[in-house]
Amino acid sequence: MTRAWQSTLLGLATATLMAAGVARAQEPIKIGFAIAQSGFMSAYDTPGFKAAVLKIEEINAAGGLMGRKIEYSVSDTKTEREQSAKQADANRARFGRTKSERALDDKRASRANDLLDQHRIDGEDAS
Repeated sequence: MTRAWQSTLLGLATATLMAAGVARAQEPIKIGFAIAQSGFMSAYDTPGFKAAVLKIEEINAAGGLMGRKIEYSVSDTKTEREQSAKQADANRARFGRTKSERALDDKRASRANDLLDQHRIDGEDAS
């Protein structure tokens, strides 16, 4: 490959990555709050939520987090465990699993593979 082609391909790859980065920078960061807005726990959940919203507004006013605005939604758990679980599931469906949930799944998968390796008979394929 000639130097001209290498330079052209490198330039195209760089431009593509930069365009992808700009497009990604435009996507907002989404946060879901499942808090008790009613019931006896609202006295405990509301102040922290209000502080988080103030910080989100401050970050957004300063241009966002790494150029990305932060959007949030809030749902009332009504100080009920069942409602808390439902709201957590709804947030998970809307925003995906949390980083800690993904890490736990990866750890479980790694542990399962280790167990399979320990119990494999010589020459047997693990899959």
